[in-house]
Amino acid sequence: MPELRTAIDPTNPGQFYACCGLVELFNLRGAETLSHFEADPHVPKRAEFVLRSKRELDLTALLADLAAAQYAVLDHRDAAIAPVKAQIGSITIELDWWLDYYRQEKSEKGLKLWAGQVTPAKLFAELPGVLPREGNPMQFAALTKTKFGVDPRAAWEPINIGFSPNEHQGASVYPAVELLAAFGLQGFRPVTSRRDGAVYSAWLDPLPRMLCRVSGRIGGRSVHYRFDIEKRGSYRFFAFAAPMKEGSMA
Repeated sequence: MPELRTAIDPTNPGQFYACCGLVELFNLRGAETLSHFEADPHVPKRAEFVLRSKRELDLTALLADLAAAQYAVLDHRDAAIAPVKAQIGSITIELDWWLDYYRQEKSEKGLKLWAGQVTPAKLFAELPGVLPREGNPMQFAALTKTKFGVDPRAAWEPINIGFSPNEHQGASVYPAVELLAAFGLQGFRPVTSRRDGAVYSAWLDPLPRMLCRVSGRIGGRSVHYRFDIEKRGSYRFFAFAAPMKEGSMA
């Protein structure tokens, strides 16, 4: 059975949701995957994400298709939060995870992270053009002026990088993580509460897509991670997560 292994930091919410994006996209392409995380008990920030399928799992081809996809912003009264329709070959998917149920306002869960002149139109215009062509996409950085804000490694602002990204060539962003996570968040959402912040669950047993989405709530073996959504200037971002004690799922 074809297998794809990707080294990740499981305490990085962006990388976790990028893995969820791989689940979503490969299944939309007909792969019918089984996936799970293999954690290193001695190194909390080291793990592998494992995808298996009866069909070929070509990550390079998937990233190339994302780079060549057509992204159309749907009609909305506010361009800063407008939903987006992605046409990836014969596959169509609408992305609106940052909106409320009625698609009128941004979600109360605080998932809309970008601000200023950044809009969904700019995000999907810039990030696909700087995707990596080879290697581990979770570690590839590029200079861009836009980001969703899901990867805490790219939590920059002018005061802490020494210049304004808008006035230069940008700042280091992990485009594959940002873009894959944008697809992952459509089907996988963090559990949020004011008291406990936000929580995601890395499943440890091979599961199909629909069970992956609810793995932390159905009693399967999972490691739960808690993270905060922090703010710097007008921008918000997912901070690094910490493993939760067993049985402490919010």
